[in-house]
Amino acid sequence: MATPRIVAGRYELLREVARGGMAIVYEAVHVVSRRRVALKVLFTAAFADRIRKGRCEMAFVQFQKEMTIDEKRDLARASGAQMKRLTAAFGVSEPQAAARAMAWGYATACAGTNDPNIRWIAHPRDTLNEPRRRILYLTDNRRRSLEGIGWAISLATLAPVDNYFMRLRRKVYYLERPVPTRSNAKRLWSGYQAYDPRRVAQMLDIFRVYTNFVWQASNGETPAMRLGLARGPVRFEDILYWMPNFEKARSGDGARDNVTPMAAE
Repeated sequence: MATPRIVAGRYELLREVARGGMAIVYEAVHVVSRRRVALKVLFTAAFADRIRKGRCEMAFVQFQKEMTIDEKRDLARASGAQMKRLTAAFGVSEPQAAARAMAWGYATACAGTNDPNIRWIAHPRDTLNEPRRRILYLTDNRRRSLEGIGWAISLATLAPVDNYFMRLRRKVYYLERPVPTRSNAKRLWSGYQAYDPRRVAQMLDIFRVYTNFVWQASNGETPAMRLGLARGPVRFEDILYWMPNFEKARSGDGARDNVTPMAAE
């Protein structure tokens, strides 16, 4: 009998339902409640070759949301004192101390169990956005050094994802949170929702293109540049007026010279 495949320590994969270019959908069952669910595996399907070659890594991140702001601040202060002790003991910077502490935690977890799906490692640094953060490292190919694994899991965070959704809600008013009414029924009023849901999909596409190709981080790079999809930031004009027979402009405009047809898409 084949050994069941357990994901995140709580879902047993039963069978593959569908497969696409960016994801695989499995029928799965919760190991405790036995509730059947559809589980979508994105990263491993899209970057399986890079994972096998050790060029990409994957981890689950958990943190506790149901905390008051005062509880989060107390936890952050306590973890700050702990990090000072760690940096003094190791004689290194705080990021290096966190990586070493988590490498030791991972080694201890590996010695305690052979099941890689339950090796959750607590991060020594608690922040206001991610209190009691825990990481489950999923791409241990037995070729990565313990120090390298420590660095990988110490840097695992959902902060960029949360930041993206925050900017999305602020910029696209269709997605603003509903406003509670004054009635006793605690009804919510969604005054900004679109009459046609297709408008929401269009706005999401526009925002995604803007974020990946136009918006620049503090170092001047766009996400598309970091992924090798563009040689420079793309201007709004290059996207709005792009044509299939696009040719690189020869006017000497440096910003336009950075654009390729692939980037403009």
